[in-house]
Amino acid sequence: MLSTFIAVTTLTTTTIIPTIKSLNMSSLQARSEMTSLIQQFQADSGSLDRFYTVDFSADRISRFKKFYQDNLAKLKASAFESMPQGDKVDYILFKNLLNRSLAKLEALEKQIAQSEVFMPFAKELVQLTQDQRRTQNVEAPKVAA
Repeated sequence: MLSTFIAVTTLTTTTIIPTIKSLNMSSLQARSEMTSLIQQFQADSGSLDRFYTVDFSADRISRFKKFYQDNLAKLKASAFESMPQGDKVDYILFKNLLNRSLAKLEALEKQIAQSEVFMPFAKELVQLTQDQRRTQNVEAPKVAA
């Protein structure tokens, strides 16, 4: 059963991620589906967050959208009715978290689209930062032009 939540804060967003307290072996076996799903979500979310460091890049937004949608699909594929009560609670909380995260990404996309008028150079800066982070060769004269 979920016991606490962790707030992961990046430059522009705060994401609440569920955590799992240590479980005894019998409860771990009884709730292995939700437990493993949430643990995998935590690990993957952290990895994606470390890889996509520019919060408002189109690559990050599209990758996190796909990540949240994939996790929603995994949830929908699980048998909700046959779950124990604790797992049903975890299921609902996790589903709400994923839906809220998708809504936040959509709001961020709208915000970025509205701000492009005031910062037409933002896409180039984001691309430059991503290229630098991925250790791709950056042609200084071309970038400076």
